[in-house]
Amino acid sequence: MYALGYWHKRIFSATVDQFLGFMQQSYRSICLLPLLSDSVVVFDEVHSFDKSLFSALKLFLKNFDIPVLCMTASLPPVRRKELTDCGLTLFPDDITQFEDLEKKASMARYKVSLIQDASDAEDVVARESEKRILWVVNTVDRCQTLAKKYLDSLCYHSRFKLDDRKYRHEKVITAFQQEENPALAITTQVCEMSLDLDADILISEVAPIPAMIQRMGRCNRHAKPDDHSIGKVFFYMPEDEKPYSDLDMKGCKEFLDEIDGKEVSQIMLENLLEKYGQGDKEIEKYSAFLENGTWAVSREQSLRDESDYTINALLDNDISEYFALRTRKKSFDGLLVPVPKKFIRQHPKIGRFPLTAPSTHYCRKYGFSNSPYGEIL
Repeated sequence: MYALGYWHKRIFSATVDQFLGFMQQSYRSICLLPLLSDSVVVFDEVHSFDKSLFSALKLFLKNFDIPVLCMTASLPPVRRKELTDCGLTLFPDDITQFEDLEKKASMARYKVSLIQDASDAEDVVARESEKRILWVVNTVDRCQTLAKKYLDSLCYHSRFKLDDRKYRHEKVITAFQQEENPALAITTQVCEMSLDLDADILISEVAPIPAMIQRMGRCNRHAKPDDHSIGKVFFYMPEDEKPYSDLDMKGCKEFLDEIDGKEVSQIMLENLLEKYGQGDKEIEKYSAFLENGTWAVSREQSLRDESDYTINALLDNDISEYFALRTRKKSFDGLLVPVPKKFIRQHPKIGRFPLTAPSTHYCRKYGFSNSPYGEIL
């Protein structure tokens, strides 16, 4: 009945998990399915979907006759082929049809350098302290550790409550809009999709090729062919490859060897993605919605790969606010924070949803941490 209140609306914005959740029998998502009879669906940043999520997208395209636009700046050839096999059309199929776009894509935009490790990255930060620097790492733990080392830095990742994440997001965007002032933002993969900023310098841990290309897109972002500006990009190997697999990192060394020490354009990066991107076809995952048959079980399987080990939970010091919102029949989504599974527990007065997590591991500046803040601050 709650979902019926949304049926008159014409525009919806949601995470891909919220929308495609019905593919694994998420009841909340299923309640909005009738709206698809009169809809156009836009999927953004499809390069970032893990194998299970990308499988769900393909199954959606194959089984629902609905207009769909998929958007990304970097997609491996195999995934591009799989989407066209599902009925999508590549646009533009020939970049020369758009002279201004071709000119921007062909100009030198970045000077890329490989450095040894995080210690060398710190030297870059010290040397370029008057510039706007975006530093991207692959795990929340490393993001928080670096942010605590650079107290004036801006820490941004996925493990914040919604209101706090909005606040952090706006602070990062505002800091990088002020071209005359230095700024240092330390982020995780969330920068690939959510941050519309223009950094002078990008420092990044090595990641899958599409992810590295997306991160580079946050450096020298507003360059024009006639201004001859070049953004500085530095890549280094992380302590370990998590959360990525060996398959995710396939071709990275060869890709980096090709661009190390060179000024590169978007066209060059796209060609290298074609050359070194993943070449293995991905197996489709079981979909409960399409294959359950008569007996349907809610959330029978995860929509994402199991390596994505966080669950939205309620901090224990927000429990009273949660009950107040429920009493007023208001949404409590703003109180939820992504938390590693090992920290969640069931509250006797709430039940199975939402689960709760210790508030001692959370602060507004750094988000949810694996260690209580009292022990490390």
